[in-house]
Amino acid sequence: MGIAVEDRSFLLIGSQRGDSVTVKLKALGIPCKIKLLESSPENWRTILDILESGSIRAVIARLSGQAFYCLSSCYH
Repeated sequence: MGIAVEDRSFLLIGSQRGDSVTVKLKALGIPCKIKLLESSPENWRTILDILESGSIRAVIARLSGQAFYCLSSCYH
């Protein structure tokens, strides 16, 4: 038996604190987890664990210029 959609949280990646998205989610009573990409490899593993857990309803990412550059240039 999986996790019910209404019990799943949103994963916010990047600088989302104080953002209208977090305010709206909080007002609706929707739990959210906030993680930063500009952090340690342990935190990146935590992000992967969260994504693989099936406990996430949606992911919203706000990438800094540096994070976008690193993600987009690693394949070139």
